[in-house]
Amino acid sequence: MDSDGTHHAVGAKVFTRYADAYFAAIESCAAMQTATFDPDECPEPIEVSVITGSELRDAPPRDAVFLELVRTLGGFGLHAALSVLNRTVPHRFTGVYLIESDRTLRNLALFDKDGEPCPAELQTIPLSASFCQFAVTTGGFHTGNSGEDVRLQGHWAKGMYNAYGGVPIVAEDGTALGTLCHFDHHPRNLDPADLELLHSAARVLERVVRPSDKSRRQSVK
Repeated sequence: MDSDGTHHAVGAKVFTRYADAYFAAIESCAAMQTATFDPDECPEPIEVSVITGSELRDAPPRDAVFLELVRTLGGFGLHAALSVLNRTVPHRFTGVYLIESDRTLRNLALFDKDGEPCPAELQTIPLSASFCQFAVTTGGFHTGNSGEDVRLQGHWAKGMYNAYGGVPIVAEDGTALGTLCHFDHHPRNLDPADLELLHSAARVLERVVRPSDKSRRQSVK
């Protein structure tokens, strides 16, 4: 028992981030589907704490955003979930891109602060011509001003899309399915905590964009 009276099961883990607790719960539920059950070995019931609404409101900002993202994704779909992520950053666009078999990126959903339709040049693009390629190969990529970024020398989008922060969406077997990213025409910096939030969000979205699950992919349109 903690000093505040909270009870924990023996061997239970305590998480500092809601995202970590969420993914641990997902893994536990998956393991329970194949686990054997012996009612004679069940422990005595214990008292557990319940997270209240006020505690959620008092959660660290990125934790609260993650919780809202998960709820919004389940209740309103992918585009609405991207709006939750976009609200935390100055970037105009937040998008999800899928890597097709011909190594082309196809936009699955795009949130635009200005409310404009997705521009043609953002609907499909060769992976090799995108900033997303660097997110896929390095596990995450950020530039606050591509026009002055020597890493992007010679890239067609250098100075056109000045700000980019993206992470790969990766399947359980390590295959890159696509990317989740913030970007803008103007220079914009991305806080490290927002990049960390993108990584957590990408793990959730992996279950939505998984190619083998056609019903889920259709549900986000």
